[in-house]
Amino acid sequence: MPVLMAAACGKKGPPLPPLREDLPAVADVDVRVEGDVLTLSWPLEPYRSASRVRPAGFRVYRAAQEHGDIACPECPPWFQMAADISFDAIADARPSAVYTQKLETGYQYRFRVIPYMDDGAEDGPSDIITIDR
Repeated sequence: MPVLMAAACGKKGPPLPPLREDLPAVADVDVRVEGDVLTLSWPLEPYRSASRVRPAGFRVYRAAQEHGDIACPECPPWFQMAADISFDAIADARPSAVYTQKLETGYQYRFRVIPYMDDGAEDGPSDIITIDR
């Protein structure tokens, strides 16, 4: 009885999507509180470089808890999107993106800024910014 052997080139699987370059994390966030208004700003230069992938925009996430309601300080904060800043809406002459928000007394606020791509995928979150009022 003849034995039939077939040669194969290796493991087969489904096609993979093309790899994309990750966006750099949002860094050097400037935090200013004047009265009851918070201003966050971060440089856009890392995202305007011709050698980098350009984000579609930035999402600012916020978690706010009343000081008496912080039952688990070690638990991760529950962030909700506070703003969606389109990269195209930022003037080319502006050196940084800016987010402002009025703060209420008696709360602990945490913020995070994350760039995102056209497909909605997020990359490179900033460090968590904590503000007590």
